[in-house]
Amino acid sequence: MKKRALSLLLACALALSLMPAAMAAETGTVQVGPYLFTLRSDGTATLTRYDESLADSTYADIPASVTDGNGQEYPVTFISPKAFEDAPITGVTIPDSVTSLGESSFAYCNSLSDVKLSENLIYINELAFASCDALREITIPASVKVMDNPFRWSSALDTVYMEGMVAPEYYFNPYAAYREGSGEVVFVIPKGATGYEDWSSRNFVHSVIYEGESIPGYSISLSPSTVDFGTTLKGNQPGPTVITVTNTGEKNVIFDLPTDRSDWIFNWEPDYSASTKAIDIGCLAPGESCPFIVEPRSGRDYGTHSETVTVTTQEGASADLHLSYTVQAPDFRVTVSTEAIDFGAVEVGYAQPAARSISFTNEDDYEIRLNGTSVLRVEWSKSGFVYSHERMSADIAPHETVTYTVQPQAGLKPGIYIQHVRGNFTSSHIGGDTFQSFDIPVTFIVAAEGDLPSSWAAGQLSQAAVAGIVPDSFESRYTQAATRAEFCALAMRLYEKATGETITQRATFSDTTDFNVQKMAGLGVVNGVGGGKFDPGGTLTREQAATILARLAEAMGHPLPQAAPAFSDSAAIASWAAAGVGQVQAAGIMAGDGSAFIPQSAYTREQCILTALRLYQLTQG
Repeated sequence: MKKRALSLLLACALALSLMPAAMAAETGTVQVGPYLFTLRSDGTATLTRYDESLADSTYADIPASVTDGNGQEYPVTFISPKAFEDAPITGVTIPDSVTSLGESSFAYCNSLSDVKLSENLIYINELAFASCDALREITIPASVKVMDNPFRWSSALDTVYMEGMVAPEYYFNPYAAYREGSGEVVFVIPKGATGYEDWSSRNFVHSVIYEGESIPGYSISLSPSTVDFGTTLKGNQPGPTVITVTNTGEKNVIFDLPTDRSDWIFNWEPDYSASTKAIDIGCLAPGESCPFIVEPRSGRDYGTHSETVTVTTQEGASADLHLSYTVQAPDFRVTVSTEAIDFGAVEVGYAQPAARSISFTNEDDYEIRLNGTSVLRVEWSKSGFVYSHERMSADIAPHETVTYTVQPQAGLKPGIYIQHVRGNFTSSHIGGDTFQSFDIPVTFIVAAEGDLPSSWAAGQLSQAAVAGIVPDSFESRYTQAATRAEFCALAMRLYEKATGETITQRATFSDTTDFNVQKMAGLGVVNGVGGGKFDPGGTLTREQAATILARLAEAMGHPLPQAAPAFSDSAAIASWAAAGVGQVQAAGIMAGDGSAFIPQSAYTREQCILTALRLYQLTQG
């Protein structure tokens, strides 16, 4: 007891002798970068404060001396209490001029991992490196005589290298609750050193070993370390798996339960967590184990989910846990009886066509849900059809079929009528997700008396209308010759539908204000007839149509291949049209009448629609 008291008195005397504030008055301050120094009357300087806002690096390289305004040099001998407290530094070099570190001088520097101490350092005051959570090891120079609980609460501290042959006075905190380091610090001392005999009995010391000996380490193992949860349908959640983590090292560890991932959930094993105090959970001595559980997160997308999760301890030991889980896309198979329903073309006063059916057959062993509806072609607001059920919704048992009917209404006015029967199929076996969709266009053409389209054209007219490329103005007079302005309206509709772009370019003519003509001219798709005129009401010829279609394809970013026309009357094609005729012939957009092209003959409205449809299909791949 007397020896302990004497040591304390000596240490206090030494501390006082090293504290400049107790011996010399302040004479001024000097700012050097982020460091504020106080100058003292004894010719020394104290580093008083670190200002992170003035630093250009996270590494603090403290100068060994500073100079005042008169050119006098002051060696830096003392780091003031709390000078670097809570600073975001990652490393520090303390110059050899420094002999003392003040209380809490580097406390709470949570990123500090690299410390180089002064070779002339004598006194390390209380809590000098307290709560430095990234500090794993440090070397204490042989010059150090007193260490007063400098590393309290620095939980990552693992190894302290002591260079002194004689142990310094080290005041260990006697309370485990305020242990220094992790409770597992190894002190490495020189061979033949003295004074370290009782250090290994301190509450936070793992062992004291001689330099050159193997340093006790940390390690953990997992059992199992690979878990494949197998393959299940979506919504069929596999159960959790218990993982046992074992401390296979030589030092105590504190195991950190992994944080939840997007695909995985981690928890303590219930019996273990219920029987273990919160403060002790995950604390493992060498050879001890504890269990936790992992399970796939519900609602994952189809496919294989795999991840390697690194399981860690607070001391830095780690082991990899390999996890995998496959969500199978069920092989649901639903047969839809038709892809489209076309009731053809009739004249007004028609007899109402017979109803047509749409059937859905569940080909699999799971019940499915049909969610369907009919959707009007909104831009025309024409209904035109009657369905057997107001809504097409039903639960379809395995291998069963449900059928609905659709029929054109009687007494419709001339026009092209379109509705889409749309919907999807879902199943509770996959969490209510959609696994298949359908879109069935239903079409019906009603023409004025004597205005029916050609029989070979009616089906493709309906296809073009479903594609959305037929303007209102083209829903009649199908076999009549088109005008130049009418073809521009069709071309403009085709361009904006295929590209999704609105034409903003304009070119004007003296004989028309038709914006469709102006847009096509602005794109360079059509030209005038001379004298600033377009001749909008002029009859569209076949060679004009071919030229416009070829230019339109290029404007849409789908230039047609170059080819010479190959018709029996190719010589009759105008020189300005020959290239366009050859292109549309080679692309299968326009053909002739037999072997002849008949370039100057009129081009009918239904022919315009059919060739526009072919070009549209070409642009859609």
